Amino acid sequence: MRILHTESMGVEGGQTRRVVDELLIIKERGHQGWLVCRPDTWLYDYATKKGVDVLSAPLLNPLDMVSVGILLKYILKYKIDIIHSHDSKDGYPALYAAKISGKKYIRARHNDLTKKPGKVYDLSDLIITTGNKIKKELISEGVDESKIISIPSYPDEKIFRPLSEIRDIEKARYGVEGKTVIATMSGFNERKRPHLILTALAKLSQKYPDIVYLVAGPDNNDKYMGEFRYLSNRYGLEDIVKYVGFVKPEKFLNIVDIYLCASRKEGIPQSVMQAMMMGCAVVSTNVGSVSDLNVRNNLIIVENDDNVENSLKSMLEILLSDPEHMRQLGRKNRELAMKFFNRKVMGDLLIQSYQKVLDGE
Repeated sequence: MRILHTESMGVEGGQTRRVVDELLIIKERGHQGWLVCRPDTWLYDYATKKGVDVLSAPLLNPLDMVSVGILLKYILKYKIDIIHSHDSKDGYPALYAAKISGKKYIRARHNDLTKKPGKVYDLSDLIITTGNKIKKELISEGVDESKIISIPSYPDEKIFRPLSEIRDIEKARYGVEGKTVIATMSGFNERKRPHLILTALAKLSQKYPDIVYLVAGPDNNDKYMGEFRYLSNRYGLEDIVKYVGFVKPEKFLNIVDIYLCASRKEGIPQSVMQAMMMGCAVVSTNVGSVSDLNVRNNLIIVENDDNVENSLKSMLEILLSDPEHMRQLGRKNRELAMKFFNRKVMGDLLIQSYQKVLDGE
């Protein structure tokens, strides 16, 4: 099979990493794949470094006819069988190019719906969502259920392995020896909301003085970063809250006891799945399709309502007050991730879906 992926989003994130991983899976399974994205972006450089064949196009908006023409040239040159698009700005140009050339078209949906889905979904040969909640949202808006499949972004079990020797090294590196580590890999923005537990930490730290809260990820939102630091100082959390920047998740998660996802909007958080595979206990808001991962009461999930801050505090205290329960949840998460939520499962579903589209099923 010969598959052309399009992605107009160029910044680092779960969605763009997922696109690259799908292309790597295509290559590993003996097929050919290409990525079309904007030049001079993080995604272009990252995909190239990962060994993906990368092509460029403007992908400026849904009516970008210049990109349609460029995509048609790529389809003809590389004898493409399937066009697989990922974002709103590249979705329609990819759809038009597929329809003009008579090729199969797949539309991915990575996040919750924020508005009524467009015609691109009705005209797709297949829709791939990153979780069942998104699938149900599309169905509720009248999209044909038979054309939708959920394939979450499962982590690579060969990379995400909890290792005691790495844990000791990383704990020393971050200066958290003997500490109970609560962490998030969210960066600083209002959608991810790493600030939500700051008030809780001010109270919990009085009872549990060994806790620390590590925030990893980009700091490209100066306004939010400033507010976060202001609140940390206001609550006297300078020694408890640490921003650690970009991390390698497979190393960083070795030191994490409780992984926190406080997001108000997600598809299915890759960081949560990575934390599960690394044997961390997880506390999360009921966001996106995170409930798909809670197959045996292995996650602690709170409702994303007006009481979310108090709910997160209560759930964190349950784990902090019972370390053995915290460790049991971590072990259960590891076991379930290895069985149900790993990269091999994702790869099998992806390739099977491509084949079914080509076969007209």
